[in-house]
Amino acid sequence: MRRKAERLNVGIIRIDEASILIQEIDKKLEIQRKELAIKTKKCDDLLTEITNLTAKQTERKSQVSIRKKELVDEQLITIEKEKHDTESQLEEAMSALIEAQQSLDTLKAADITEMRSFDNPFDTLGLIDYCMLIYLDHPSISWKDVRAVMADMKFITNLKTRDPDLNIKKIDHDKKK
Repeated sequence: MRRKAERLNVGIIRIDEASILIQEIDKKLEIQRKELAIKTKKCDDLLTEITNLTAKQTERKSQVSIRKKELVDEQLITIEKEKHDTESQLEEAMSALIEAQQSLDTLKAADITEMRSFDNPFDTLGLIDYCMLIYLDHPSISWKDVRAVMADMKFITNLKTRDPDLNIKKIDHDKKK
């Protein structure tokens, strides 16, 4: 019986020790639950913030895309208008060029001789002749150069057969350099 009493005593001591240990573990667990609740709240807050920022960023991207599309649309309208204006100007210029080339057929050798005889041409004639030198891509522009070009027997033929796009091609080539 003594043994049984001793054993019972040892069992009660162990139960008391286990009870104390359980209370300590409960305290630690309660602290960890509070820490877990705080960390869970922080994670939820962070997740909410990330979600909000993602939504804002998506909205910004959408707005930027809309603005870019509007800008591109405006540029396309401007380009189309400029294209139309340029084509109209080209039509007018081509009509003037064809008319000028046709009027070369009415030019007589006597008219050229008379123009060359002027020491100083009147303003309109001088301007026309200087433009002719530019059109023929002459290296210098002066009345002396005009008279020399007009003295060439192929003067009218050169004007008639000159490719009007050569000056544009030359300008484009010079720009690329």
